[in-house]
Amino acid sequence: MKGRVPLISSVQAGMWTEIIDNFQPGDAEAWVECHRDLGPHGYALRVKGESMTAPTGEYSFPHGMILYVNPSAEPLPGKFVVVRRNGHEATFKRLTLVDGEMYLEAINPDWPNRYIKLTPDDHICGVVVYAGLELP
Repeated sequence: MKGRVPLISSVQAGMWTEIIDNFQPGDAEAWVECHRDLGPHGYALRVKGESMTAPTGEYSFPHGMILYVNPSAEPLPGKFVVVRRNGHEATFKRLTLVDGEMYLEAINPDWPNRYIKLTPDDHICGVVVYAGLELP
């Protein structure tokens, strides 16, 4: 889906596949424009926290940045994903392959527990295909 997509909370993102059929326009924090194809059920959410803020390197996602997510895209190693863990709230991390096992990686080198093993109970809610900042 190109055009306007719902900006939702991390709780809504974690339950997106369950709530998409009953989602109403007023359920979104806002509707934001996206020039990328996010598939028929694409959504956006804001980065919370500093685990994905990197002082150097190609990518950095500071607190408040908007992520544009395609829930139908294939989550391959190296991709940035939204994952529901331990319940319904989603987290944003890079999917990383380490010694043949999948991990969620925080790209902030100073972040404690930078690598978290992906478990069978984790649910990938989509792949981030674009990120941007709202400017004043």
